[in-house]
Amino acid sequence: IDAIGGNHKLEMLDLSSNNIGSEGCRALARLLQDPDSSLRVLALDRNVIDDTGSFVLANALRNNTTLEELQLAKTEALLVFGITRVGLNEFYQVVCNTSSILDTFLSNHTLERLEEFESEDWAPSNIRRELDRNCSNDKHGVAIKKILCHHQHLNVESFFEWDLKVLPYAIEWFRRARLCCEDIANLDAKILSSIYQFALAMPMQFVPFAQRAQSKRKLQEADK
Repeated sequence: IDAIGGNHKLEMLDLSSNNIGSEGCRALARLLQDPDSSLRVLALDRNVIDDTGSFVLANALRNNTTLEELQLAKTEALLVFGITRVGLNEFYQVVCNTSSILDTFLSNHTLERLEEFESEDWAPSNIRRELDRNCSNDKHGVAIKKILCHHQHLNVESFFEWDLKVLPYAIEWFRRARLCCEDIANLDAKILSSIYQFALAMPMQFVPFAQRAQSKRKLQEADK
């Protein structure tokens, strides 16, 4: 693995049946974390990777923007090892971290297949759904869809310090959301809610200029 680490043109790597366990996964993690890596497919079938190894691989994919397919199938002889629902959930946290809007935006939107696991009856449906979303070429649209699906209330309070300068960007963001997320429920309500938050935080910015001037004069007269 160290020998191929500098091969940035490598797009597919098959390490099936190599008795790779947790230590091997740590070596592979360095390869997956290389920002210059071009690896798109990694085959690790019929190895001895368990939940510990899956945690290492999943964490290595947090900032990876090239790997599209990870093969982790096992044979019956290796069922004593293998990845459980706990390990698989770690991959879900990587492709869709819902801790915050920012974490969701920074999730992995590249990984499209965890071969063998999508077809397993015990595999959580949520990871299948997010992997399917990642199949879109519009990765910015994928991030938007994940945010709108998993964050019912879009809190824009952190943008208030920018006053209304950020509002046009927010509206443009929702315009793009409308184009790529037609199936998102209550999209219009989310848009209005965000604009309302701005209006509530900066009411005078939304009052007509003449009315603002009049209100200012009244306040000045009251102070005299």
